[in-house]
Amino acid sequence: MSADPNRADPASETIILTVSQPFGNHNGGEIAFGPDGYLYIGMGDGGSANDPQNYAQTTTTLLGKLLRIDVESESDQPYTIPPDNPFAELDGYQPEIWALGLRNPWRFAFDRETGDLYIADVGQGDYEEISFQPASSSGGENYGWRCKEGSHDFNLDGDCPNLDLVPPIHDYDHSNGNCSVTGGYVYRGNTYPLMQGIYMYGDYCSGLVWGLQPDGNDGWINELLLETPFQRGLSSFGEDEQGELYIADQVSNAIYPLIDQRNQTAQPSVQWSEAAYETPESAVTVPLTVTLSTTSTQTILVDYAADQSHAAISGTLTFTPEQTLATLVLSITDDTLPEPDEMIVLNLLNPTGATLGNPVSTTVTILDDDRGDGLLDINHTNGQPGSTFVVSGSDFVPSSMVQVQVSPPPSILQQTRSITVETDTNGQFRLLLTTTGADTGTYTVTVADSPGVATSFTLAADAALREPPADSADLPVLNLGQQLPTVYLPLITRQG
Repeated sequence: MSADPNRADPASETIILTVSQPFGNHNGGEIAFGPDGYLYIGMGDGGSANDPQNYAQTTTTLLGKLLRIDVESESDQPYTIPPDNPFAELDGYQPEIWALGLRNPWRFAFDRETGDLYIADVGQGDYEEISFQPASSSGGENYGWRCKEGSHDFNLDGDCPNLDLVPPIHDYDHSNGNCSVTGGYVYRGNTYPLMQGIYMYGDYCSGLVWGLQPDGNDGWINELLLETPFQRGLSSFGEDEQGELYIADQVSNAIYPLIDQRNQTAQPSVQWSEAAYETPESAVTVPLTVTLSTTSTQTILVDYAADQSHAAISGTLTFTPEQTLATLVLSITDDTLPEPDEMIVLNLLNPTGATLGNPVSTTVTILDDDRGDGLLDINHTNGQPGSTFVVSGSDFVPSSMVQVQVSPPPSILQQTRSITVETDTNGQFRLLLTTTGADTGTYTVTVADSPGVATSFTLAADAALREPPADSADLPVLNLGQQLPTVYLPLITRQG
């Protein structure tokens, strides 16, 4: 830097990379550091017209590509290759390549909030395009040129039919004086809330400015926002530290702030009242509420849809003017079958007159209440060391789904007690508790079956042991203690 922090020192120039250019156009483009700290470089296809050498699809050249390099490594070289570049170790590819299939990526920009990448790629004679790379991408996208111009077939010779091409999120034709796209930025400033999250871009020849944003349903909404007087001069957009945007006019040699003159009352957001609901299936219905962040003078609509396993659950909620709460009533089938708990994920989407807030999804957990419950009092002090207690229930719970614990553990028997669960062909489970010494006090035996519903039996010192029932010979017995007399309790049917 020079003494002036806003002016670079010309003497500090260092050549990082040189790329030979076969023609006089498409020779330069955007250079920007990404959120990952690496330097991204937009390279045109070498110029002329129609990419005569098919450089954009040739992986041994840097032309027609987006490059990604590390200029801050400890190496004595001008730059190094990031180890996670998609072609860093692949024969037949230049390792600098991050994405390919570009004609002239004159301007590209990262969303400072999400890290998503927007690439404005200048077209040939008919179409201009905006391509998109999510922040989660590991690179390697092929955006199609010269096989495609925008989303339209252009030259399908060679290997084009076999390539995995990424279509643009938007393209437009050369009507209304359009000729060359000038990419911009996603607005992240605080001055104009109605512009929040909108990608602004324009056309060099027509001077038109559009806004592009996700529609919340894997699509995109494009809207003409401004007709500027900068015909054949709208060369670039700029972004300051606060996220405010500017337009550069090459004709007047001036920079202008981008101002939204609309009423800046932001749209309300729509979201679930709760991120999770839990209810027993015996409730039959579950009311789920959706809220607006503020009142509105217009009618607002929002769709809801469940996950794929519950695809039949979908519809639209309506907020009339001044209404801020809407209720969806979810019906539940109350059966008598023991079964795992059920989870339903519901999503909000496609709001009209509002934006999606948080949470945009809610999870409804329906608890099965057919496994029963019960209490069993057992007097330990009257038992003998090695006694086995048997409890049978009316519900069948596979042993593979059951965990058993004692809480709190008996002080004397902590190291020697043993608990297990066995099943039989009659659709019952049995809880067997074996001890090797006397114990006093009260503690709880808990049977927890997947996915986590617990049934507890309280063991206390206020009931006498009984002789084995008539059918006790058919019951499996677990006895890890000494081979002393075994005392059974009658079968107890759980309440359910």
